[in-house]
Amino acid sequence: MDATSKNRLLRLYDKIETSTVTTDFYNRVYQYFNHLKKLDSFHTIIKEDEKAWTSHVRSLIQSVPKKRDNENEIDEFKKQVDHTKSGQYQFLNYYYGTINKYIIQQLDWHFINNIPTEEADIMLNGRKKKPFTLFKKKGLLPHEEIDYNKIYIDNFQNMKVIVSSFHNLLLIKLKEPATVTNVDKNTIFINDEEKCLYFLGTKIPLSLKADITDAQILLTRLFKNPKEPIYYSDEKENIVSSIFKNPYDKKKTPAKFTNAIANFNNKMTQAKQPNDLLIYTTGESGEVKINPKYLNKIKK
Repeated sequence: MDATSKNRLLRLYDKIETSTVTTDFYNRVYQYFNHLKKLDSFHTIIKEDEKAWTSHVRSLIQSVPKKRDNENEIDEFKKQVDHTKSGQYQFLNYYYGTINKYIIQQLDWHFINNIPTEEADIMLNGRKKKPFTLFKKKGLLPHEEIDYNKIYIDNFQNMKVIVSSFHNLLLIKLKEPATVTNVDKNTIFINDEEKCLYFLGTKIPLSLKADITDAQILLTRLFKNPKEPIYYSDEKENIVSSIFKNPYDKKKTPAKFTNAIANFNNKMTQAKQPNDLLIYTTGESGEVKINPKYLNKIKK
């Protein structure tokens, strides 16, 4: 997710967080997810999360505790359900499924299909005096009578917690290096739009904020001529000014280079990738270049 999209997402969530009226809350949640659904990075994350959740649930089903002696069917069912639900809070799809079912789909009917629904009416206009009553069955347990006021108004704070949990987990996922399946795992290249480096199939974020980091600027320059090193003191092409936007300084410029390299190497280490893509020497006469062993994998 690029910095502009992420900043907009954060602003939309801030509005959700400060919502004190249910009608404001549901409107803002809908705007938040409308923005998210336009981003390819979100669909990639949610698909990977769904695969991981499916695998997790499958492994839990295979290890369901056996029925104990003198255990009735309802107790056994409860135990199996609790077992298969364990660990679900670590997956985005756990929260997204609830949000999509109760909020997004219902408001889609209203805004996109122009079809009024009881759910959308309460979300957008508040509590109704005579709401429709839903009879909900919980497994083998008796039916429970629930009206939509209880789901959307009385349950408002719980809905807010679900959206908050989704958002916080999404931010964690965005920071994780994503191994992508639609990228050649034998290549290394920079994606300027996403402000990241794809290193042999692993996505390494270079700039998380709106401003491009020195590390990204340096890598972009190196990738233009992968076989050519950049010398810290080389002023023939105004290298220093074009990269770091400051005049050459014998004392300060080498530190700018080495700090950018250290920043990049730290990102590689965090992503559990080798940090030997760049080779450099220190000092005023130092240089930085791409490790020759990776040259045949560089894609401009």
